[in-house]
Amino acid sequence: MILCLLSIFIGDGLIFLRGQIPDFISIVVSNSMIVVGGALSYIGVERFNHKRSSNLKFILVFCIFIIIQYFFYAIQPDLTSREINVSAALGIITGFNVWLSIIKLKRSHDQILKAYGIANILFTITSIYRIFHLILYPEIHSDFFKPGTLELTSILVLYGLCLLLLFFLILMINKRLVDVVQSQEDKFYKAFHYAPFSMCITRISDGKIMEVNEYFENCQGRTMDDIEGQSTISLGIWLSENDRTSFIQSLKNGQTKNLQYHFRRKNGDTFLGELSAQTFIYNDEECLISVIIDITEKTKANKLLKDSQQLLKKFAAQLQSAVEEEKVMLANQIDNELNQNLAALKIDLGHFKNKLNEKQLNDIPTEISKKIDDVYSILGNSLRSSLKIMNSLRNEVLYIMGFLDAVELYVDEFSKTNHIKCLIETNISKLTLNPQQSTPLFRVFENAMSNIAEHSKATEVKIRIETIENRLRMEIIDNGIGFSYKPSKRYTSKGLMFMQERIHLLDGNMQIETAPGKGTKIMLEVPVDKKSYTLNSSYIKLMPE
Repeated sequence: MILCLLSIFIGDGLIFLRGQIPDFISIVVSNSMIVVGGALSYIGVERFNHKRSSNLKFILVFCIFIIIQYFFYAIQPDLTSREINVSAALGIITGFNVWLSIIKLKRSHDQILKAYGIANILFTITSIYRIFHLILYPEIHSDFFKPGTLELTSILVLYGLCLLLLFFLILMINKRLVDVVQSQEDKFYKAFHYAPFSMCITRISDGKIMEVNEYFENCQGRTMDDIEGQSTISLGIWLSENDRTSFIQSLKNGQTKNLQYHFRRKNGDTFLGELSAQTFIYNDEECLISVIIDITEKTKANKLLKDSQQLLKKFAAQLQSAVEEEKVMLANQIDNELNQNLAALKIDLGHFKNKLNEKQLNDIPTEISKKIDDVYSILGNSLRSSLKIMNSLRNEVLYIMGFLDAVELYVDEFSKTNHIKCLIETNISKLTLNPQQSTPLFRVFENAMSNIAEHSKATEVKIRIETIENRLRMEIIDNGIGFSYKPSKRYTSKGLMFMQERIHLLDGNMQIETAPGKGTKIMLEVPVDKKSYTLNSSYIKLMPE
């Protein structure tokens, strides 16, 4: 629309400068600008009403117009032909405008659009009249500013209609702006008054309430008659005046979202509210639109949920501890009863076999002698299996020597079995963890190392164990193929979920950094008592053979 008005204004200005500027600009360029302005008016009205169509027709009209206009200017100068050409081009374009505004858009309720269509009809009729008039009564001179009486009348009518078209275009723009403003006001009114939380508009200088919504009235137990002309201070809405002062200061600092304060209702009841606000200027005064959400029940529910989660976490930790204790007890029973009995039987059978002299042995049937050897072998295999089962239930090194030694022994065996070079770095000389910490942490470590052996295709693994501010940190870094990892993946991978949950029960956290082709870094961190460890003066490196 703006381009249309600008193009027509420039075109008319160039015409009136004829004689002071080059003729090509005042004759060809000026009329071209007017024709372009007419085409832009069509495009503007179309897009203004959210419609689109091909502009090829205007390009064709404009090309033909330029060719004819230039021909009758430079090759065979003829004012009458040029005027007929201009009238024809404008008539065609206004004809398109008539079709657009009255037929294509079909908005009978839009009176401005209908008036715009009628004005285009008059413009088209006038252009046709002017064409026939110029054909019947050609200009007898070449001065555009000295036309005949009828010609002058038609030109004045065209310019009047042109101004009328521009007037209707401006009216359409203004109407659209008014509609937008009214729509925004309607949206604000509905959003403000029907919001499911308290909203109010106050004056910052004295806290005077200018408007509130229905939810605010219900929440406060007050009507608009009680609130009108009052301030948040006089109504005692703030439980503490210091809270309001703190809130105003927060506004100056730009902190205006999700601030929590205590408020008071009319009956004296208090509640915890979450306050968000935004400043704006109204009648040259700085005002504030505030949203208050009662989060009293939400806070209670969150506290209950948090307590429940802590209780569940404590229960899971106790359950895990009970399972580990049961495993240790079972391993002790195997060690104290089954293993000792198997060992005693094997020793007795060995003594029994040694007491038989060579002669006596020759007198024993071969089948019995072979049977004794088989029983002796079975006892040995059973004893080894029992020890293996006992060690899986209760890691002997972890149980007897502690976490660091267990890690070192495991890494030594891991390196030999999987042919992966391993390095341990630590700044700890002594570490004493209770079984409730050491066992689950070691299980997670075992699981991480097993994943490296099975999936990573790594050739080197670095384990770093250190303490930082009463927290034990273990980093396991490999140079393997890595994998695509997202934090949510731990819930779909049983191995990662196992590791994550065990660390979580220790009030610790686990982080994984990896990417395809980039290796993997697993960081385990759990809280420990400061008295449970002793530090070296520097990090020491252990490289298993």
